[in-house]
Amino acid sequence: MEPKSLKLDYVDTLRALAILGVLLVHVNQSGLIATPKIFSKIANEGARGVQLFYVASAFTIFLSLKNRAQKERHSVRNFFIRRFFRIAPMYYLGICYYLYQDGFGPRQWLGDETHIASLNIASNFTFTHAFNPYWITSLVPGGWSIGVEMCFYAIVPFLFMRIKNTNQAFHFFIVTLLLRYALHIILIHLHPITDAWLWQAYLSLYFPSQLPIFALGILLYFVLIENKRGGGYLRSRHACIRVISAFTTGF
Repeated sequence: MEPKSLKLDYVDTLRALAILGVLLVHVNQSGLIATPKIFSKIANEGARGVQLFYVASAFTIFLSLKNRAQKERHSVRNFFIRRFFRIAPMYYLGICYYLYQDGFGPRQWLGDETHIASLNIASNFTFTHAFNPYWITSLVPGGWSIGVEMCFYAIVPFLFMRIKNTNQAFHFFIVTLLLRYALHIILIHLHPITDAWLWQAYLSLYFPSQLPIFALGILLYFVLIENKRGGGYLRSRHACIRVISAFTTGF
């Protein structure tokens, strides 16, 4: 197993870049600072920091599960406990804060809904808000990213048991891409809600749309960690770089 500093330093750097990107886009969107148009275009790409964080998250989760599976008797149960207490306390504070600051009235991400309903609040406390376009990010700004992350946590143990090598990780990545585009082609024309803008925004944020990003993190784990242990590091790394370059431009 790699020394701790070697396996985590570059991941922490990716997390830092992701956070800086998200901060950059929100500062730019606030309008508090006058910036040239070209800078605004660049700053808006900071929103991709969320996807970078998802890649790092999937990578580190697989790494952690691999290491802990050899040491812990109830590694899956402990995984869920750790993730809940890592996310829930601050998110619950966020729910309370934004209800206090913004109240229960209408807002952009509610679409044609008139207020924050009790089911909306309950869904945020149970991390199920990502399943509803009216709830996904209307209560806590950016709360969609937490809901999507929690969806990934829910299926991680299954994925960890099923995906055992680079080939399987690559196949999973391709399947998630096909699923994403198939669902988008079908759902974009359904319009089950009256607000067309909100429906389109929801389809860009919901879990199936982000799943290929998590799949990339899993693929990177096998390329950078498992194949390095097995001696196929350089060949798989170059293949992975070509795959990522070919597909990430669509996100």
